[in-house]
Amino acid sequence: MLSDRDLAEMRDAASGILVSWVSIHRGVEVNTNGDVSKTWAVSSRVKGQLYPTKPSERVFAERVAGVTEWTVVVAWSTDVTTRDRIVVGPRVLEVEGVDLSRSWQLVKVCSCTEVV
Repeated sequence: MLSDRDLAEMRDAASGILVSWVSIHRGVEVNTNGDVSKTWAVSSRVKGQLYPTKPSERVFAERVAGVTEWTVVVAWSTDVTTRDRIVVGPRVLEVEGVDLSRSWQLVKVCSCTEVV
């Protein structure tokens, strides 16, 4: 079994791969004179790393769009859910899944899509 100290040291070592700044954006509903719309606000800015997974095509609004799947790795303690977006430079990624399957985590792995 890992001690708390061992786990902290492993998390610190794993953070060395997180070299890019990423912004976590959370949807906020705005009510303007009875019209409710969703806007996106930055909830945090953290170090992370992104890796392209595979390109594909999907139909959106009756047109074919290119979609790239990404894996985004952030610190284990980052607050990110499937209701969020991750923005890295010009890329806006929809969070499709967050891997929480381990009893202890060194990093948090997010599955994302980018519609281009």
